[in-house]
Amino acid sequence: MKPRVLLKIASCLLILTALQQTARATDPVPPSSELYQKIAALDKELFDAFNACDTAKMRTLLEPDVEFYQDNDFTT
Repeated sequence: MKPRVLLKIASCLLILTALQQTARATDPVPPSSELYQKIAALDKELFDAFNACDTAKMRTLLEPDVEFYQDNDFTT
């Protein structure tokens, strides 16, 4: 085999090994953890306020400088 082909194969194997290790290192947070429960509670609170159109409550849950964009101008 030519050295360039071997170099490409070795590079691919190195990248695949690195990606596999990264995937293994990021285990999801278990649903029983305190962090998961806190995020789930805040998520429910935010979407309950959104669904009820409670803008005052939403203001307390979001940063003051948050911006929303809606693009309804579809031109085809």
